[in-house]
Amino acid sequence: MVSLNGDTSTASVILNQSGLDGLLTTLATATNVYDADMTKVALITGGASGMGLEVAKALSKRGGWQINLLDLNAERGEEAASSLGKTAKFHQTDVGQYKALSTTFDNIFKSHGRLDFVFANAGVVERDSFYAHHPSGAGPPPAPDLRSVDIDLKA
Repeated sequence: MVSLNGDTSTASVILNQSGLDGLLTTLATATNVYDADMTKVALITGGASGMGLEVAKALSKRGGWQINLLDLNAERGEEAASSLGKTAKFHQTDVGQYKALSTTFDNIFKSHGRLDFVFANAGVVERDSFYAHHPSGAGPPPAPDLRSVDIDLKA
């Protein structure tokens, strides 16, 4: 989910360079209610690696962004923020825990007075195998583990 100045829209994005450039161009025009010289504020969950880190790198290259990376992995998070320079800050946060997430969000918002871009990108490893065999006739199948979906929908 991406939230821009209170307007919310949901989209599936295949992360390749042209898709990322298009997303960032849309973001730049959607947030032009601020002065061109004003730094925009981004919050990226799962920002220590993968797609989250790549989006952070792209924002960093564009300039004009204060990037806040949220992740559980302190070592990779600090390394990621350091690699992005002084405009990035790492927040070790378990986004699956509402209190931890809301505290971090509140601290970021209080520091900057606003939030221009949120990339809900946290991921969790599934415990069960998708291919596990469940004998038929043994009752209903076990309930699915929805944490990998819920982490970004509920956080």
